[in-house]
Amino acid sequence: MKVYFFSYTRFPSEKAHALYLAKVCQSLSDLSEFSIYLVLPRRFNNMKASYKDYYNLSREIRVKMIPSLDLFPISILRPTAIYVGLISFLLSSIIFLLFKVKKDSVVITNNMVIALGLSFFHSRLIYELHDYPGSSRWLYARMFKRVAKIQTNNFQKIKLLENDFGISRDKIVALHNGVNLEDFEVDHSKESARKSLDLDLTTPLVVYTGHLYDWKGADLLAQVAEKSPNIQFLFVGGTNTDLIRMNDVYGETTNVKFIGHRPHDEMPLYLKAADVLVLPNTAKKEISRLHTSPMKVFEYMASGTPIIASDIPSIREILNENNAFFFEPDSQKALGRSIDYVLSHVECAKKCADQARVDVRDYTWNRRSKKLIKIIQSL
Repeated sequence: MKVYFFSYTRFPSEKAHALYLAKVCQSLSDLSEFSIYLVLPRRFNNMKASYKDYYNLSREIRVKMIPSLDLFPISILRPTAIYVGLISFLLSSIIFLLFKVKKDSVVITNNMVIALGLSFFHSRLIYELHDYPGSSRWLYARMFKRVAKIQTNNFQKIKLLENDFGISRDKIVALHNGVNLEDFEVDHSKESARKSLDLDLTTPLVVYTGHLYDWKGADLLAQVAEKSPNIQFLFVGGTNTDLIRMNDVYGETTNVKFIGHRPHDEMPLYLKAADVLVLPNTAKKEISRLHTSPMKVFEYMASGTPIIASDIPSIREILNENNAFFFEPDSQKALGRSIDYVLSHVECAKKCADQARVDVRDYTWNRRSKKLIKIIQSL
């Protein structure tokens, strides 16, 4: 059987979804006899590294690049670039589907427009719901009816789909994101990791990884840093636009450092170097409180470093009091107190971190793929 992932994304890229595609496709290839194909738009990409090296993959992925009109490099056209690019990719995807994809193949996509368009030509289609519909719900409703399965990345969205769209429970399946445990079995102590990264060896270090979007709570953590001069705060990730904004606001805070996006194979070192890892997601926005399933949760757990997280439903699906420390969302004081507590209660923190490493074994990419294989076989 052949399985095709259609995704309107650059590959490789700094986006989490590109990492997700790389790990899922590799895992499915390792565990099944399926022929896995990643169908992507031909777009400009400043990243010159091979995706295999960039994502530390054990094997090549079959990648099919198809035509797409990419206007992003032309500044004046950027407001419409995403729409032009997506529609052109949809047309190319339909042509590719009609001429290259057999009826018994399975098609998977996370883009609503692509899913709706391809559903008129192919019945064995799985839609991956990552971002919950905020607008154009009538289009989503039509697409939901046409696809064979809807896959969400957490349980919260299952309830919402049943209530908001009246979708039958047996049409929906939840598959959380995952992690490759081998990637985080680094042969480094905390001290040697800091030496490798040229970080201070003695100052307590708090690390945040990922994008700097407002709903992810990076600003909250930076505000806590301003009031904690004896602790070093390191932010790894973020787009150039967000890095400029964060440096403009917090650049004069001497114990805060924004280093931008780094290759994924460096993440284990940064997590190992930390005394504390923080998930400061806001509770004020539904995308954070209910819809997200951050891949960094599983990477944090695999690292063996203590975790502090916002007490919100989306995070509570994975973490609990035995493997992490929680704080009241959006509260600088609560987050600051949690950081101080973890740094001053080393044995308690280590116990939680050790439990997290045990619990994350249930969230590997391979375990996830075994479930996805059963879904594919059932279509």
